[in-house]
Amino acid sequence: MENSAQLRYIDDNPKLIDFRGNREIILKARQMGFSTFIAAKMFVDTVTTPNTQSIIIAQDETQSKRIFQMIKRFQDNLPEDRKIKPDNDSSGELVWKSIDSAFYVGWAGSKKVGRGGTINNAHLKIGRAHVW
Repeated sequence: MENSAQLRYIDDNPKLIDFRGNREIILKARQMGFSTFIAAKMFVDTVTTPNTQSIIIAQDETQSKRIFQMIKRFQDNLPEDRKIKPDNDSSGELVWKSIDSAFYVGWAGSKKVGRGGTINNAHLKIGRAHVW
């Protein structure tokens, strides 16, 4: 469920409901829920749109682990009729082969994330800004 800051952002940017093809930079205000909001929208797009590759790049390994746990909570709490079991559920990566979609979480400086393939959704947490 969206909070008041997220709802105000959606009201001011109605094009974001569609999500695809949009680019946004959000200056990060602490504890307003934009990391969760963006991650949730990306997750839903990834598991409902076949052939979707999504990636979140955090500032460091600790943050990337926290974000990946959030993504796993989204997966674990999907309604049973919407759940697709991931074929790969490793550190920082969920892959659903049946829909040819994947969600990756890594950190800046990591050599293992973001190489190759077409990325449909990207969220970069850079300093005090969200870029997606």
